[in-house]
Amino acid sequence: ASSVNAARVFGRGICWSRKSDAASVDSLLVTSADGSIDDTLVILLEGATFVFRSYAVGDGYVHYGPAAILQAPLLPPGSGVVDVDGTIYPTALIGSQEWMLDNLRTTRYANGDPIPEINDNVDWYLAPSAARCHPALNAQGEAQLYGVLYNGLAMVDPRNVCPSGWHVPGDDEWKVLEEFVGVSANELDQTGVRGTAQQAGGALKATTNWPAPNTGATNSTGFAALPAGFRSGSSGTFFDVGYTAFFWTAPAAQGQMVRTRALSNAHAGIERSPVSYGAGASIRCVRD
Repeated sequence: ASSVNAARVFGRGICWSRKSDAASVDSLLVTSADGSIDDTLVILLEGATFVFRSYAVGDGYVHYGPAAILQAPLLPPGSGVVDVDGTIYPTALIGSQEWMLDNLRTTRYANGDPIPEINDNVDWYLAPSAARCHPALNAQGEAQLYGVLYNGLAMVDPRNVCPSGWHVPGDDEWKVLEEFVGVSANELDQTGVRGTAQQAGGALKATTNWPAPNTGATNSTGFAALPAGFRSGSSGTFFDVGYTAFFWTAPAAQGQMVRTRALSNAHAGIERSPVSYGAGASIRCVRD
């Protein structure tokens, strides 16, 4: 930027983007009057690639310098993760896996594309593509607590609803967690509630923000599941809000059967059940 005729330069500095052809003056780091950089890009998405370019703004033109590539480092386990909106989620190792400890609440895929928000019941069940919504109990002030519900099409979208370096857990990954909290091997592949005798679901449920009796809840893993409920794919209505937590399980391949895991205030097990792609459920991401 300094090679441009200084008398014609009105502004200069550094711009950045996550796309190689999109670093422009629309995304700037702050510069001082003499062009020195006085800013910090605080939120770097774990493992994501960023493109930086110098720029100079003149009379009717913007001149860009060559691109510089930076890849954000991978964080050690338990350091948390940041989504594309800049939301920070706590994480923890549970057995051999690192899990988010809050429900996902991103409004965009990892590449920055928006996920449409649909609140009307009819529009929800007629939606031909990916969608998100707030749980029925979810006032704006509670968004951080209960997160967002996503339909199955958003959950399986290849643009990845989870932060870079993370993904929606598949059936086998849920089984690893379930076995760790006590579900017996002969129950893992069963449909319905499993692990009740071992209080496996209780190890995943928060001990607050559930109604009584919140059977077996110890939150011994720190997973802190909360009862955001479920949205029907056939009517768009909400069910079990405040009483049950439903989490998406990613299929082995797009188009195959999808399931949820469910935790209830009324029992201490973990339910494994098939659902439609049009349903709405919470997401807990797991690290790649």
